[in-house]
Amino acid sequence: MPLKTSSSKGGFSAALLRSDLTRFWPLWAAYTTVWLLAMPAAQFLLLFRRSSMWGLEDMDWRRLEAVSAALEAGSGSATVFLAIAACLFAMALFSYLTTTRSVGFAHALPVKREGLFLTHYAAGAVVFLTVHAAAALLTLAVWAAAGVTQLWAVGAWFLSVTGQMLFFYSFAVFCAMFAGQVLAVPAFYTIFNLLAAGLIWIFNALASQFLYGWAYSDFPAPVRWLTPVWALTDGVYSSTQLDANNDIVGYTFTGLPTVAAYAAAGIVLAALALAVYRRRASETAGDLVAIPWAKPLFRYGMGFCGGLLLGMALYSFLWNQFSGGAVSAPAMAVCAVVGGLAAYFGAEMLLRKSFRVVKASWRGAAALCAVLLLVCAGYGLDLLKVESRVPQADQVRNVYFQLYGQYSSLRGTVEDPALIEQLTALHQTLVQERPAEVTDYRSGADCYASVTLQYALKNGGSFSREYSFSYSAADLKDNISPAAQMAALFREPGMQMASLGGDLNSIERVTSGELEYYFNYQPGGYSQDRAPLDAKQAQTLLDAFIRDVQAGHAGVDAMDADATQENGYVNALRIYYVPKADPSRRYQRDSDTLYLSFTTHYTELLAELEKLGLKDDLITTAELDRRIGVDSGEPGSVGVYEALDEDMLYVPAEEDAMGIIGGADGPTAVFVNGAEEEEAG
Repeated sequence: MPLKTSSSKGGFSAALLRSDLTRFWPLWAAYTTVWLLAMPAAQFLLLFRRSSMWGLEDMDWRRLEAVSAALEAGSGSATVFLAIAACLFAMALFSYLTTTRSVGFAHALPVKREGLFLTHYAAGAVVFLTVHAAAALLTLAVWAAAGVTQLWAVGAWFLSVTGQMLFFYSFAVFCAMFAGQVLAVPAFYTIFNLLAAGLIWIFNALASQFLYGWAYSDFPAPVRWLTPVWALTDGVYSSTQLDANNDIVGYTFTGLPTVAAYAAAGIVLAALALAVYRRRASETAGDLVAIPWAKPLFRYGMGFCGGLLLGMALYSFLWNQFSGGAVSAPAMAVCAVVGGLAAYFGAEMLLRKSFRVVKASWRGAAALCAVLLLVCAGYGLDLLKVESRVPQADQVRNVYFQLYGQYSSLRGTVEDPALIEQLTALHQTLVQERPAEVTDYRSGADCYASVTLQYALKNGGSFSREYSFSYSAADLKDNISPAAQMAALFREPGMQMASLGGDLNSIERVTSGELEYYFNYQPGGYSQDRAPLDAKQAQTLLDAFIRDVQAGHAGVDAMDADATQENGYVNALRIYYVPKADPSRRYQRDSDTLYLSFTTHYTELLAELEKLGLKDDLITTAELDRRIGVDSGEPGSVGVYEALDEDMLYVPAEEDAMGIIGGADGPTAVFVNGAEEEEAG
C-alpha cells in the first residue's frame, strides 16, 4: 500500500474536530455555564423572581431592567472574560505544538497542515458560536414568556460578544504559533495585548522624571486601538435614557462598529497565524520561541523593555532614597544598563535553555547597553528640545488650562487670541525662569501654584505641559514673575467665564438653590446649615454672580493668600438644575449641582443677597477663624457662642465656668478654668 505524501494528505478533518470537542469538554462546559448563568438564567431571575421588595406586579419595571441587563452583559467585564476565555481556548486546542511527541504524531496524520490548523481553529469557533446562539435563543424564550419586546437587545449582545470573541480567539491562536511551550502562550498573549500602552507609559514615566514641565500625555488613538482590551472596554457600552421622572424611556448600545473592526482584524490574524504555522518547524516544540526570526525580537525586546522597567525600579529604590529628590540621568543610565543586562541575559537563558550565555551573546548585550545609554542621554540632555518648546500664539487654535493658586483654581478652554497670548507668555516665563518646585507642601513658608496647559494647534497637532512652583507675597509685586502673570490671568473675565462656561452651558433649567451659613461658633468648631432658595431666587443669584464675573470682580485675590482669607466668604451658593441631554455621556443624569464660591468683591451678588435678607449670614474665612479661635484659654477650656450677633457674645459652657460677674446687659468678666477673660460690658 503506497504511503501518503504531504501533497496527497486531506484537508479538514471531521474526526479531529470531534476529538477536540470531546477531549476538552470541561473547558467548553465551563464557558457554556458562564454564559447560561449570565444571560438566560439571570434574565429569568430578574423577570420572575419574587421577593419582599418586588412582586410580579412590577413586571413593567422588570422588563425595562431586563433589557438594560442584557445590553450590559455584552460590554465591560464581559470583554475581560472573553479575552481570558479566548486564551484558554487557544492553549487547549494548540497545546499539541508544545511537545515533540504530540506534534510529531499530529504532523504524521493524513491531514495537511492547513487542515490541522483549520480543524483546531474551527473547534473553538464552533464552541463559542454554539454557546452564544444557545444563550441568545434561551434568553429570547424567557423574554417571550415575560412579554419583553425589545428583541434587538439580544441581537446586539450576540453580535458584541461573538465579534469580540472572534478577535481575541484569533489573536490568541496567532500568539500560540510563536510559542513552543504551553505557558508561553498566555505570556505572549498578555505582552502583545499591553505592549503599545506599556511602551507609552514607560516613555511618559521617564519624561516626567527628567524633562521639566512634561505632562503625562493622553494615549494616542493608535495606541488605544493596539491595546484591544482597553479599546473594547472603553468603546463598547450601553446606556439608558431617562425621562423627568427618572423612568427608562430608551436604550443605546454603542460600539458595534468597533467590534466589527476588531472582528475583521481577527480574521486577518487567523490568516497570518496559518501562514506562520505552515512554516513552523516541528523540531521547535519545547522551545520558548518556536519561530527563529522572532527570537532576536524576543531577546532585544525583553532587554530594552526590561532594562527600562527594572532600571526605573532600581532608580526609585536606590537613588531616590538618598538623593534628596535630585534627579540624575547618569544614575538612571547605570540602573537601566544593570536592568537591561539582567533582562537580556535572562531572555537568552530561556532561549538557549542554559546558564552559559555570556560568552556567546556579549556583543548583543553591548549593543543593547549602547541603546539604553542613548535613551537615557536623550532624556537627560533633552536632545529633542522638549523643555524649551513654546508655541507661537498665532499657531494655537485653543488652549485647555488648569490654574491652581493657594486657594483658587480655574479650568477651561479659551480660543480668544489675547488670552492665548497671555497663556503662552506665562509658559515662556516658566520655561525661562524654572521657578522652584514645592518639595514640602506642609511647610507653609510659601504659597503653592501649578499650571497645566494643553495646546490644540492649528496644524492638527497637540501637546501638554505641567508646572508647579512655590511663590511668596513679594513675587506678586513683580509683574513679570510667573505668580504675577497667573494673578493677572485669574482677574481676566474671559478666563473666569471659560472656567464657568462648561457648567453654565449644561443648564437646561434651574430648579432651586441653597446658601450655606454658619452659627453656634465655638473654639475649634461651629454648626452649619443651608438657607433654601426657590427656582426664581436661585436664578436671580446665578445671574448676579455671572454679572460679577463679567465685570471683573472674580479672581481679584486669587493668588494672595492673606487677601483671600480676609475677603473670601466661607459661605457657598449651591444652584440645583436639570442638565441638558448630552448624547456623548454614557449615563444621563436628571439633576446636577453648581457650587459657587464668592468674595466681598462680588457687589452684584451681595446686593441681591441683601434683598433676600441673607447678607447678614455671610462670614469670611478670616472672621470665621477669629470667631472659633477667640480666647480659647488654656488647654481644657471649652465655650460656645450661644447666638450669632454683632456683639460677638461669648459664654462658656456651664461646666467650665468658675464664675460670671455682670449685670442685665451681659457679663463684664468671665472666669474659665480659673482664668479671667475680659468682655466688653
